[in-house]
Amino acid sequence: MKLQSRAKKQRRTGKKSPTKSPKQLPKCSLMINLRFPAGRYFHYCVYIDISGKERNLVSGRVVETAGYDINFYVFDQKGFNTWREGKSAPMYVNARRVNSYYYSFVPDYSDYYFVLDNTYSWFTNKVPQITASWSYQTTVTEYRDVQKTRTVTEYVKVTKTKYVSLFQLLTGTK
Repeated sequence: MKLQSRAKKQRRTGKKSPTKSPKQLPKCSLMINLRFPAGRYFHYCVYIDISGKERNLVSGRVVETAGYDINFYVFDQKGFNTWREGKSAPMYVNARRVNSYYYSFVPDYSDYYFVLDNTYSWFTNKVPQITASWSYQTTVTEYRDVQKTRTVTEYVKVTKTKYVSLFQLLTGTK
């Protein structure tokens, strides 16, 4: 399994911060605890390698641990870029102003953006916690070389008959 991640805090002003390469996480689960200020959003990019896997499912929970509410979204890369520009975008998870929310979705791409949005709040800092697990099924086919040898001996009865005339027999000529 490959789970990779990168995280950033940004204002929703259109400014882009430098992007680092995603880092691999061991295991297929993720837990994020953070505190971030009012008027901002936080996103965490996760790479999910679905090739060769069946019945993929990402599930988890988001909790605002201080008792407030928060917006939580999951996008693919195209949707995240569209949302960041302030436009409407399709979401895998759309939980608005929740204190606690269980989610699940079936991944069909590679990069997913887990977004905690506090841009609607002008004064209240948030302390959310996200947990996520990725489950899937794989089929393992094993091959092994088997050498077989077989020796087959066949016996065939051969009868040779040579006909000679009486003259050849008496004179000894062929």
